[in-house]
Amino acid sequence: MPAEIAETTLLKFSYPLTFFFLLACTGEVPESDSAGSWNPCGGTGDFEVSVGTVQPIRGHYVTRWFGVPEEEIKVRPPQILGDTRDALRVSTPSRFSTALPVNSGKVQFRTAIRRLPSPKNSFPAFENQKIHCEIFVREGDFLSSVAMLELPPPRSVMDQAWHPLELSLSANQAKSLEMVTRWQNPALAAQAGPSVEWANPRIFPIAPKPKPDVVLITVDTLRDDAVEFMPKIQKSFENGEWWTNAISPSSWTLPSYASLFTGLEVAEHGVGRGPFPEVPGKPSLREFYGLKQDLPTLAERFREAGYATCMIHQNPFLEPWTGLDRGFERYARVQEAPQTAVQQARNWWSQNPERPRFLVLHLIAPHLPYTPVDSESNPLDELAWKDFFSLDHTPEERKKFFQLSESKRKILVRQYQNGVSAMDAQLEDFLKLLQNESKLVLAFHADHGEELWDNGSFEHGHSFDDSVIRVPLAIWETGMTSRKEHSGFVAAHWLGATLLKRSGILEDWSPDLTSKHSFRSQGSLYRSLHGGREFHPASGKDRWLNLEETTSSSGRQASLPPELAAALSALGY
Repeated sequence: MPAEIAETTLLKFSYPLTFFFLLACTGEVPESDSAGSWNPCGGTGDFEVSVGTVQPIRGHYVTRWFGVPEEEIKVRPPQILGDTRDALRVSTPSRFSTALPVNSGKVQFRTAIRRLPSPKNSFPAFENQKIHCEIFVREGDFLSSVAMLELPPPRSVMDQAWHPLELSLSANQAKSLEMVTRWQNPALAAQAGPSVEWANPRIFPIAPKPKPDVVLITVDTLRDDAVEFMPKIQKSFENGEWWTNAISPSSWTLPSYASLFTGLEVAEHGVGRGPFPEVPGKPSLREFYGLKQDLPTLAERFREAGYATCMIHQNPFLEPWTGLDRGFERYARVQEAPQTAVQQARNWWSQNPERPRFLVLHLIAPHLPYTPVDSESNPLDELAWKDFFSLDHTPEERKKFFQLSESKRKILVRQYQNGVSAMDAQLEDFLKLLQNESKLVLAFHADHGEELWDNGSFEHGHSFDDSVIRVPLAIWETGMTSRKEHSGFVAAHWLGATLLKRSGILEDWSPDLTSKHSFRSQGSLYRSLHGGREFHPASGKDRWLNLEETTSSSGRQASLPPELAAALSALGY
């Protein structure tokens, strides 16, 4: 059974306290917060540890696809390629507890649990033993077991995935919830074992949500004029607000999303690639820079306001080493089929109805390699284009390399459009589901476009031509009844501040999409003829920047958190 739908055994029976040495009472358990919720990973609610250790941490489930394109590994990938969540890492054995909120009626408990691989030769005698996780409700002098989950020894990385666990509880009198991790074999009760992670354990009441749900559907490599091949998106936003001259902050993914998630320009957040070699033409050993720790993010703002936060993405350039995962309770990379990302987003959406939700769904379908039309051949198969991209090449060399006949160019343009249409079709049902919510802010966005020989060259990351940096941008809100268009220049990364304001969260995260400030698009992945472009919404003018005005990355040099480095080490990285 796939990890994402692993079953939980739900039981209910009572035991006298004297039968449980692991569950020995150690005093009063901490109380939940006054709103009837408990969310220790989110900073609301304490817990008491009576056995073992419990450590708040960022839990990383990773596979061999971490940081690499899916097509580079010639075996069928799992649906989820990486899944990062806030978690409590506990020892085996361990026990921690918290008080259930009193007089709040029915409450829900939700978590997901995974067993970490044992460090080599650390528990050789017990490596084939199961670990037993169980949840108890304490009421007076008795414990009731309400749920349990068994974790077998991981035979492969797939066995280390998260296993969901959820249950309903009555909280009309003083009770406490106790979470136990131990060996299944009672004879091993006192023996230390591998660590286990409980992902974002939460207790919450079922109550109306005062704030709107917020969903951002963001597409990788989507040209502004490609929206004509997305009839489902057009229909969903037909009564929405459109910005028809939205400009991406950069010509490639990493700095563009850093701007979106911070509200800052590339020169301000410093996320991107390192300097180019002095002499072009050799293999390019690129250094990449992630987000500085002191920069607040869009997801952090939503989470601080009580939102459930999740991003489902499909690009290795968005892995957690970038820092772009900050503030997302769940941050998962999935395989590149659009239906996989949409399904994972739907799953998360349906599992989190109790809080206002902030969901970012990233889709990579228009990106290379394009989607063939029927049995049509791919002209790029004649070119060693992946090898070419690995070289530090000049703009002139790129133009020359991708000199194709008009007929072959048309095939590739058609394949690009086909990928856009196929992705659009996969979104239809999810968009209908979302727009049936009682209160929703829905946004549509792209990180950058794609040059299809508009100016004699191909792809992105090399140019600040309109085809690369003009992107579609739209917002639909519950209650909108007519289409509204804004034709002036606007920075696409100002969308984040706009979503915060329209959700009633922050009024001071500026500029937003109403701003008339000048802004720049900068930070190329490859060598470019220009340092970027500068736009002036007030006058409607723009200018090309000289190479001397090029910004250099000043962010945090890419490094892995220790827990993520350990997970990758276990995979042989």
